[in-house]
Amino acid sequence: MEGKEKRIRLVVDTNVLFAAIINSGDDTAGIIFGDNVELYSPEFLEVEIAKYRELLMRKGKYEKAELLEEALEHLLRRITIIPLELYVDKIPDAIKATPDPKDSEFVALSMKLGCPLWTQDKELIEAEGIQTITTKELLEKLEKGRYRS
Repeated sequence: MEGKEKRIRLVVDTNVLFAAIINSGDDTAGIIFGDNVELYSPEFLEVEIAKYRELLMRKGKYEKAELLEEALEHLLRRITIIPLELYVDKIPDAIKATPDPKDSEFVALSMKLGCPLWTQDKELIEAEGIQTITTKELLEKLEKGRYRS
C-alpha cells in the first residue's frame, strides 16, 4: 500500500487566480481545486482582486456581480491569505529580486515559506533568485507524480 502523497506548497500569483476565474474549466482551476496543492498568497491579493473586479466580470463573462463573487469566494477558500507582518522581513530581498515592485509581496512570501511562486509572469519566471513554477510545469510534475518542494 502506498503512502499518502505529499501536498505541494505554493504561493499563488494573482495572474494564476485570474486565469482560473476567467477560464473556470481549465487546468489552473483543476489544480487549485485538486487535493495535491496547499496554496498561499499575501493579503495584497485582495487589493489586486478589488482593482480588477470589473475586468474579471467582462473577461470571465459573468452576467451578474454575484456570480463573480461566488466564484471568487469559492477559489479563495482554497488559498491561505498570509498577513504582511509574517513575511515583511523578506520584502527588501524581494524588491531586489523582482523586476516589478508590485510583485514583491508574492516573492517575499515565497522566500519566507521556502516554496515556489506559481506564476505565468514571464519577467518573474526569468528573474534570478526567484523560485517559480508555471502551470505547465506544475501539471507535468503532478501527472508524473513527482514533486519535491
